[in-house]
Amino acid sequence: MKNNRLMLEHEALGWKVEHDEHGLGPSRLEVDGVLVMDGYANVIDGKGRNGEFSVRKSHVYRKSGIGIFESECALSSGVENGFWQTCRYGANVCRVTTDFQIKSGTLLKEPVECGSMRLHGKWVSLTTVPGFGTEELKAGDSFVLEQLPLVCLFQREDGFVFEIDSGFDTWRWDYGLGFGNAFAEITVDENGLDFKRFLVKPEPGLTDETALQPEAREFRFCSQFAWSAKSTKESIDPANVTKLEVLPRGKGVMWEDPSESAVLGIDFSELEAAESSRAFSGNLMKDELCWECNAYKQYAKKAIRQLVAKSSSGKLVILGGLVPSICDKGKHVDRPGKTIPHWDLNGIVTFSQWARQCLGPGWTVQVQLPEPWDQLPSLQGLFEANGFES
Repeated sequence: MKNNRLMLEHEALGWKVEHDEHGLGPSRLEVDGVLVMDGYANVIDGKGRNGEFSVRKSHVYRKSGIGIFESECALSSGVENGFWQTCRYGANVCRVTTDFQIKSGTLLKEPVECGSMRLHGKWVSLTTVPGFGTEELKAGDSFVLEQLPLVCLFQREDGFVFEIDSGFDTWRWDYGLGFGNAFAEITVDENGLDFKRFLVKPEPGLTDETALQPEAREFRFCSQFAWSAKSTKESIDPANVTKLEVLPRGKGVMWEDPSESAVLGIDFSELEAAESSRAFSGNLMKDELCWECNAYKQYAKKAIRQLVAKSSSGKLVILGGLVPSICDKGKHVDRPGKTIPHWDLNGIVTFSQWARQCLGPGWTVQVQLPEPWDQLPSLQGLFEANGFES
């Protein structure tokens, strides 16, 4: 894998991404030599697409097997509002963190966008989560998603899928900049589609007296996008799996025979955790465990570390427990005692990337995903090579 200037390339999975040193976000993503996405933009008060930022910092590096792009920008005139953005690439997923620094006296007369982009090709359908409802797309379509979905799955005519997700912090997207929830506008043409994600879109013709004035503070928004990718992993026959016993009270799993020929299985849904680790809806506890809960993630990590301590190579099948859940228990996102809506697809992806790095190249990992979650490229790529190991 290469890391040249502001380009990151995953040779095994056949993609490369370029970042503009004068902007934020990826300027171009190619998969198998085909342009898939460009024009990634963060826009404040209508500015941000045409070199209107003063760039303070922009670089790429690797850490723990992940390729990372960081940029810090400010508007070059007027109130010096700033952006900070980090893009973390592993396998076929990019996790994005965007910070908007809103200064006192900011007046918004034009839209504010976070993670808008252009998708190239002929896109024929859109599937949204929750619900997994699908609608046909055709040139000339233009519509608004007034409530930002957790997932948008765009399918190209050749079956390729591009996934755009809200991050774990759904409460932030619900709040936006304080003027209502974030939403998206989608416009389809013969050669692609434009996905615009708005934090706020003021009515046209506002003056200084009628402009929107957001609270002066830092606003953070997390998101991710993923795309179809070929698998580089050896296929494992689940019929030969030896299921490991899950030990109580976060003690990991029982594995007494470190035979290199054994095909091991772990069901993460069986990890015993406190009731507070489960997903909640109001005061009602759900069956699922929440991957944004630190205690639950530590229990799962302990099981992976046990495998590494026993052997540097092996075959592992994840039998269950890697299905996203929606939760509102504030303790999971460092807001104890509050009802804070969030969801844990991001937590599942980050765990997979951590585990892939921890296990090393000697372990082959396969995940059993139930329908309809197996449609998501971000879950299809779990435990693939992150791509930026030293």
